[in-house]
Amino acid sequence: MPTGAARVRGLNAAPLHGDLQKFTELCQTTEDPRRRKLYVYGGMHPKDFKRNIPSNDFYVCDMDKMEFTNLTDSLTYAVPGDPFAVAACWRKTKRLPALGEPGIAFAEISGIPVVFLFGGHDLDRDVPSSKLIAVNTLHLEWFYVDFEPVQKPRMVAPRLKPAMVAYNEKLYIFGGVPSYDEPRKQAYHRSYSIAAFQPGKLKWKWIAADEPYPNELQQNFRSGVMVHGGQAILLAPGKVFRDSERVIDFTSKSLYYFIPRKNIFERLRDTGVQLPRDVHWYYLRAYDPDALQKDAVYNPTTPSAILCTWVPDIEHPRDYLTVEGWRLFLPPDQPERMECFNMKTEVSKLDLDLQRFTLVGKRMFLMGSGGEKVNGEAMCDTYVEFSVDE
Repeated sequence: MPTGAARVRGLNAAPLHGDLQKFTELCQTTEDPRRRKLYVYGGMHPKDFKRNIPSNDFYVCDMDKMEFTNLTDSLTYAVPGDPFAVAACWRKTKRLPALGEPGIAFAEISGIPVVFLFGGHDLDRDVPSSKLIAVNTLHLEWFYVDFEPVQKPRMVAPRLKPAMVAYNEKLYIFGGVPSYDEPRKQAYHRSYSIAAFQPGKLKWKWIAADEPYPNELQQNFRSGVMVHGGQAILLAPGKVFRDSERVIDFTSKSLYYFIPRKNIFERLRDTGVQLPRDVHWYYLRAYDPDALQKDAVYNPTTPSAILCTWVPDIEHPRDYLTVEGWRLFLPPDQPERMECFNMKTEVSKLDLDLQRFTLVGKRMFLMGSGGEKVNGEAMCDTYVEFSVDE
């Protein structure tokens, strides 16, 4: 995969506004591209991290105003398809379940903006979950998705940390681990599942349930994005243990396409160029500014994707991480190539604790703490905006 360099513009820090969120690790984020919203679910507060106690915080950020709203206690619980259910007749606010590292994806279902959560470790039941939750962000309600009855062999196994991608009223779920303990054992689900919305029945159906990967595919995936106008899903790796540390290595063997039309996997072509290694965490997002039309359904063609990585900074102490960005060009009929943003040094100079990434159109954002604390806890109160030359 040939590499090059892209010119980064901006990297200007500014304060976030609204209901600022306490800093959480391992939170899940997803974007509503057309409405320019960022949704943040869960994560663990520093005092709870070692005990694996997740929160059920749910926030939305208006990316035009850079303003957060806390929706945690604003959601009502619904029962889909049953207008006479107690939950439907006497609506009460109810928090989302506290789930540790579920899959997350955004979709429009019959024109309604929905955030989906799948799996995760259910704090109340203290077991991994296989449930699918839908959050209707237009009406601020959530419910457990109702599936058509299936035989037990077609049930999807509980898991944490799956990769989940939504497109065309379908959800694609890849991999994941059975429990918090399994990553150290290198155990993960080598399977994919596909859930499809059934409009006439107002239910969902598993059209693929834990279908096994081909034997030659020995890779766990943690993130994915739809590319090429729905013709392929780009899948990126999860963490592995190396020298007693959990890291992520991007190699020619860890990046794949999933082709929904055929339900097959294809490895990205290898040109022998070194890809990012020793990555502690990352964000993978489709980069398709032309798809963001407020009067049309979001329909990505996605000729490229943005990979934002947190990697060791060799100019600082061993535990110091900085941010490096990459753009992956994914033309359907040409070799893939990658451009590095070469932004590590400039990000380090900002001296900010930046731990999140998102993008809206051509605008890219890092988010984190500027150093101020409330009651001794760091807040997500600062963002850094930047862009890259086309």
